[in-house]
Amino acid sequence: GSLPRPGRAVKKLLENMQSDLRALSLECKKKFPPVKEVSSGRLREKARTEVRAVSRFSKFS
Repeated sequence: GSLPRPGRAVKKLLENMQSDLRALSLECKKKFPPVKEVSSGRLREKARTEVRAVSRFSKFS
């Protein structure tokens, strides 16, 4: 088989990290309800930033 292009590998890594962050966020929200409101908005903002970065990187791969 062939190795994935660097852009694809980075995108997959970020997708896995987002999934892990979501799971961690859910666990934290259950244990610490005040964290829920703050974390939800910031995680969405961070995810959008990461997706934009991958899109820009992929254009050069």
